[in-house]
Amino acid sequence: MRAGPVLALSLALLPLRVHAQSEVGLILNAIFQGLQTAEAIRRSVEDSRQFPAPPEEPPGDPIWNYQESSLVPAEVLHKGPYRNISGAMILSARQTPQGQVEMIFYRADGSVSRREFVRFDRRDGRRIDLDEKGNRTADGIIRNGLPEGDWQFYSADGKLAAETNMEAGRMTGPQILFNADGRQRAFNTLVDGRRQGPATLFHPDGSVSDNLNYADDKLDGSAQGWWPGGMPRYTATWKNGMLEGPSLEYFPSGAKRSEASYVLGKKDGIARTWGEDGVLLVEESWKDDQRNGLVREFYPDGRLKVETRGFRQGEFPPAPVPRWKTA
Repeated sequence: MRAGPVLALSLALLPLRVHAQSEVGLILNAIFQGLQTAEAIRRSVEDSRQFPAPPEEPPGDPIWNYQESSLVPAEVLHKGPYRNISGAMILSARQTPQGQVEMIFYRADGSVSRREFVRFDRRDGRRIDLDEKGNRTADGIIRNGLPEGDWQFYSADGKLAAETNMEAGRMTGPQILFNADGRQRAFNTLVDGRRQGPATLFHPDGSVSDNLNYADDKLDGSAQGWWPGGMPRYTATWKNGMLEGPSLEYFPSGAKRSEASYVLGKKDGIARTWGEDGVLLVEESWKDDQRNGLVREFYPDGRLKVETRGFRQGEFPPAPVPRWKTA
């Protein structure tokens, strides 16, 4: 085997700034963890002899240290493969029949983490990320080694899980998340990996579930939700990630279910709950997200059941039975 220089490379994935504030944030975190642009971590080595010589390498060979962004495909092709100080393969390259350089990056366990099909002089081309079993997890274009343009991300069973636009390695622009059956699950607008502007969630049948708005990855602005049949489910307003102002909920039939008001994310004022037949069931006074003042509960027929004022509480006598309910 030809003895070659050893490259000490440690690949680290850029963290994805995604909040677990909503279902979409959780999905994003699960799908895209570890799929953003890799960068090398510098290590300073003054004397190669302070480290044990890797297998099949002559003692005294220098150990070069690079940032991944400095890699030139032609140099990797002619000078590689590269190993870490323990002798494990971390990077190799070969020329393809199409006249490109295929750069192959390895994990510590020897499995291939990604492949790049690029030009000889710079890392322009296509990148494919792989899991430990060799299944594709991400696929897209790179420019100077950084993801650019439309990228596709895949689940463990090989199904398309997301499409997102990349700019210089950052998620910026439209993003679509998919269910296992291929239908859209969510649509987001991203700026530097953070949700900004309108977002839409979908029911499994493809109908719109929620219309939301974000500012700096926090819910901000009006929000509406619908039942699968198209009837309104709720309306609310968010400000800087907190509920603000009136919030209404509806039954699938369209009847009002509840209403409340919020100040800085805390329930404040009169809150009411109705049955689907329109009968008022609960009326409460709230202050700073705690019950404060009069609370009334009603029977389904509208009769007062319980009234609470501060610490005083009592059962009210049943109302006379209407004539039309007598036997």
